[in-house]
Amino acid sequence: MRASIALALLSAALFGASTPLAKLLLDGVDPWLMAGLLYLGAGVGLAGVHVARGALGVPAAEAPLRRADVPWLALVVLAGGVAGPLCLMLGLARTEATSASLLLNLEGLATMASHGWRSARMWTAACCWGPRPFWPAPPCCRAARQRRWTGARG
Repeated sequence: MRASIALALLSAALFGASTPLAKLLLDGVDPWLMAGLLYLGAGVGLAGVHVARGALGVPAAEAPLRRADVPWLALVVLAGGVAGPLCLMLGLARTEATSASLLLNLEGLATMASHGWRSARMWTAACCWGPRPFWPAPPCCRAARQRRWTGARG
């Protein structure tokens, strides 16, 4: 397996584990603090990657930051680094884990749909079959909720 595929799978697994773990930690931590801690951890991790890349002599593959990019970068930092995590933690504090899981699955599908709409690409079979890992989530969560509500075990 190529390293890029392994890193992508590891990233997906860590992302999938982060929300249930954050939900568990929210019982004892304020959502504002938890959002800050999550992104502080992400910043420390990226700083470690940056330092390791420099120590290993691996050049950075990013385009240089230009003056015209600064407003867009500020908007991305505010939306994705401040508002996004805060909204996620406030939402997790107020919802059940199954509902949060379904909403996170919907995020991936909505992102795919908005990209298809914005780029005016033709919807092909790959666009429809690509999100198939998301398909089992709603029936599984619905079954889990029904068991809990009726008290059935199984």
